Amino acid sequence: MAVAFVDSDIAGSDAGSTFPTASVTGSSLDALALIALGWFDGTETITPTGTVGGSSSGVVQIGSTFSVSGGAFRMALFYKVAPGTGTLSLAGTLSASADNLFTIGAVYSGVDQSTPVGSLATAAANSASVSVSPSGGTASGMVVAFAQSFFSALTSTAGTEREQLYRGSVDKTAAWGDLAGASGAVSWSQTSALWGAIGVALKEASGGGDEELTWLPRQTVATGRGPRMVASGMTPPGRVA
Repeated sequence: MAVAFVDSDIAGSDAGSTFPTASVTGSSLDALALIALGWFDGTETITPTGTVGGSSSGVVQIGSTFSVSGGAFRMALFYKVAPGTGTLSLAGTLSASADNLFTIGAVYSGVDQSTPVGSLATAAANSASVSVSPSGGTASGMVVAFAQSFFSALTSTAGTEREQLYRGSVDKTAAWGDLAGASGAVSWSQTSALWGAIGVALKEASGGGDEELTWLPRQTVATGRGPRMVASGMTPPGRVA
């Protein structure tokens, strides 16, 4: 079952210890919710927490917080498997107040529920090319990336951009993109400026996804064979639908 994009959203705010909410649609098909948080805290070291529906239960941080240029950008990525269906509120909190808050929420289906992601990839520079290259996924998986830039809007050059928000009041941009495959670069171009990016590879669910298997009793009109495991909703051999 190949990994597939379901929905995403982006939000920003000036300051605080609670991130703005990204509202996305969930899925029941081996779903994974991803929460990307970005903020500025200067020389402080503030601890982030990702939340789904206001709760951190089952939410896991991928790797550690990535700091760019002494806290000009701090970036963190979280996930939750089987986040639910309907509208999901993805956000986060900080252990103290910070500035220039960004939240990006995204949902993907067809993701392995036991080992959904690879290792966190990070990159940063002061340049016109923004790129990060996650790896360690699977052939029918997906790589995803979160980028922030100082004083510049971004133009997607590799992968599919899902979200971008430029906040003129603080001259900062955040963006989200993805690319099908086990590895690869998700990239943007810009007017030369300071940037940071993090990303991860998503691993595809094995087998037939969420198809449920159910024991059905042996039918008296069958050919004498015992019970067989068949997918629910299917007609077993020897049985009239």
